[in-house]
Amino acid sequence: MKTPAPTLLLAALLHLTTSPTQLHAQGATLVYDEAHYQQAAANHTVLKNLMEQQLAKAEAQLQRLDTQLTRIGNYAETTNLPSTLATTEALARSQSTGLKTNQQLEDMNKAITGTEVFDDTASGLYQPIGAQVKDRTGKMVDRDPSTFKKEAALQAHIDEYKRIRAEALAEEQTIRQALADTLTAIDSAPDEASVLKQQALVTVLEGRLQESRDRLAQATRDVEMHEKEALNQERVQSLAKMGNKPAPTDPAGIKELATQLSGQLTNAWDNAKAAAQAKGISQKPKRLNWGSSSSSSTSTAPTSPPTVP
Repeated sequence: MKTPAPTLLLAALLHLTTSPTQLHAQGATLVYDEAHYQQAAANHTVLKNLMEQQLAKAEAQLQRLDTQLTRIGNYAETTNLPSTLATTEALARSQSTGLKTNQQLEDMNKAITGTEVFDDTASGLYQPIGAQVKDRTGKMVDRDPSTFKKEAALQAHIDEYKRIRAEALAEEQTIRQALADTLTAIDSAPDEASVLKQQALVTVLEGRLQESRDRLAQATRDVEMHEKEALNQERVQSLAKMGNKPAPTDPAGIKELATQLSGQLTNAWDNAKAAAQAKGISQKPKRLNWGSSSSSSTSTAPTSPPTVP
């Protein structure tokens, strides 16, 4: 049997749902046609089955949509995930104070007195030198802090590196634990919204981890640059002192400079003789008897002084 067209099905349905009373009121003449009635009943059955199939398909499609929505999840309700809150709190607790600015480093250098190295042990490697020292008479005297200012400044920058390193290590440990917890939460996430939220958190954590490592590397470079800056400034100061006394070019100036240098050499020679006498060293050097046959050595002595290249 052919499936009736929708128009015929609708007409049959209207015919079946119209009561005889209504038809009589409309002036219709009721004529019972068995073949027509059987055809209308068959059309009704086909229409009913068709509608039931369409309804079943709609219910199946609705079920699939509901399943997809369940898998996707509600993005608006993923703001307070337990793992996200725990990670945020952990990062807040491990917040680093960061690197010092140039002005802060300059203020730190200005505050250095030199006494900072008196109690330093280089992480337990050495005994502290202390603030006092024995002089040549055995008397305890205070050390001059200004003598150690350059070393104290370098040590301050090393201590600053140690501070940043300790913060970076603590922060890295916290971030790694947060990463592990987040990855575990992704494995057990109930929907796609939670997975995406956790994946975004992983990206943030990896960025914080790299930031911590970069900060530590920058602290290392800061120490190196401070040491280079101090060495360069030491050279500048030395050159400045030498530059204040230019060599003379006129004859009188050259003669005066020669006299000064001669006096300095004489003083140095006198000081050396005095030191030798204090140690009991003879002023006259021993003469070597080259080629002497009276030598008691069994080895053959050279017959002439060695040639100096």
